Amino acid sequence: MYTIYTTEGWVLSGVNVGENNRYLDLFTQDLGLIRGVAQSVRKLESKLRYGLQDLSYSKLSLVRGREVWRIVNVEKLSVYDQVLKNKNKVELVSRVFSLLKRLVRGEEQDIALFNDVNLALDLTKKGDLTEEELKNLETALVYRILHKLGYIPDSVYLKHVSSFSDWNIQILKIDTFGRSAIIRQINDSLLHSHL
Repeated sequence: MYTIYTTEGWVLSGVNVGENNRYLDLFTQDLGLIRGVAQSVRKLESKLRYGLQDLSYSKLSLVRGREVWRIVNVEKLSVYDQVLKNKNKVELVSRVFSLLKRLVRGEEQDIALFNDVNLALDLTKKGDLTEEELKNLETALVYRILHKLGYIPDSVYLKHVSSFSDWNIQILKIDTFGRSAIIRQINDSLLHSHL
């Protein structure tokens, strides 16, 4: 008898395999970053296909296989559908997910990181953000991801970016000088980690 694990998560990206299967990178609430396979998902009659598109947020039911997780059921959650209708927001989400795939190693639950990503993306649902506010949101989120994963040490000057607990519109009021300082710290940490 197989144990079925059910968790919410993001479909970061996928690769088609064979005629109808697809390997997927999933960032989940309970299992962390995992690789899963969805069999026959590319068939028109597949019930899984709509909940497993790139950048989808879904409730996933998984069974652990020898090398990868098998996705046995999926329920697409429309929580972030509005965000994914805006080109600038889709690009932001894609860049953040690409970074997560590069940085997160191993299957390990990280509720704080998962919640941080979701809360930041929740903020993009609240009205129309300016291009400047979207840049600030991405900068703050990338900094926090790197900080939570240990790539950026604590900084007295940037403590306000790494320590807030509530993502709100005020956080996006970063001036050009402040954003430049954060970006410099991000670039230095990526350079030193050889990523």
